[in-house]
Amino acid sequence: MKLIFLNATYNISYLRFFVSMNNSILSVISSSTLVVQLVFLTLLLMSIYSWSIILHKIFLLRKVEKNTNLFEDEFFRELPIGEVLVHFSHKSEFIPHHSLAIKMIDACKYGGTANHSKDSTHFSKLKENMSHITNSVIEKKIIALSSGIGMLGIIGSLAPFVGLLGTVWGIMDSFQSIALQKNITIATVAPGIAEALLATAIGLFVAIPSVFYNNKMNLMISEIESRTRVFSSELWGLIISNTMNDE
Repeated sequence: MKLIFLNATYNISYLRFFVSMNNSILSVISSSTLVVQLVFLTLLLMSIYSWSIILHKIFLLRKVEKNTNLFEDEFFRELPIGEVLVHFSHKSEFIPHHSLAIKMIDACKYGGTANHSKDSTHFSKLKENMSHITNSVIEKKIIALSSGIGMLGIIGSLAPFVGLLGTVWGIMDSFQSIALQKNITIATVAPGIAEALLATAIGLFVAIPSVFYNNKMNLMISEIESRTRVFSSELWGLIISNTMNDE
């Protein structure tokens, strides 16, 4: 019973601290100069925009990763590739392997692989065509997955400098207050220093998630690209193996 009372007391104390901290932040913002308030507004808009990109792209990349895992599980179970493609046709937009496999198989059908052992020149051209198809499909998918992510890097780079602008302006405001009142007290410099430090903190708060998720999502996209290239090699080997068995 005593432990429950202590936990309740701690939670109430924490809640009061949180509310008072929020009130102090809001009071600092409301009492800031117009320029610093514009800095806060700019950082808020940058944060909202960056988080909209982060949430959308993370959801998309997770979906691509999940469906790619399922596709590879079916493919490496050595099921007929036609059955695998039909099974995942409704999720093809989230599986780079799917569109790549269709293009490679179509190219082999029209290009012909049956005579590759008899005509080395034809085989070389077909292999070169497979490489071109692989690069083309992967580049299109990478461009689609990467669209918008570059803005996270821009926001991550700019946000600290935008916050720094508010910091410099807040410090200048403090010096102006000192010059006008001709005395140095906490009450004189506190408002300007508070808004300066808050601008720095908010700038970092906006920049850190943007930089983190920019790097994280680029790593996820690089992994998807590598897995797609590995799949391309596996599928090409399967096509050649089946052709040789047919002969």
